[in-house]
Amino acid sequence: MKAIQINCYVEPLSRKYADGLEQVELYVCSEFATSVTKPEEGQRIPITLLTPQGRYQGGLRDYQGRGWPYLCPDLISESSGRKVSLARILKDNGISPKDTISVRVSDQTWELWPN
Repeated sequence: MKAIQINCYVEPLSRKYADGLEQVELYVCSEFATSVTKPEEGQRIPITLLTPQGRYQGGLRDYQGRGWPYLCPDLISESSGRKVSLARILKDNGISPKDTISVRVSDQTWELWPN
């Protein structure tokens, strides 16, 4: 599959982690929803998230089967094997809740390269 650029919205969930960060999910903007693999309702498709800081294993779900794919809030760092929140990854890349960001997608690999 050829790599594509999509826009995603950082959706705040009104819940905080122990470190004080607000839990978030990363929703594919509606105009790009047909450009990514859509999980079946109740299914989680594994994806790899790449950032300048590392590689993370995460999952893509579909919001209530309505065709709104989103990246789940908790991922696993490939380097340490530890859980890391999407909120922490985004914050470390200068991205905040309610931001709309560009993501490069190629098959099941999502690349986040902030400006």
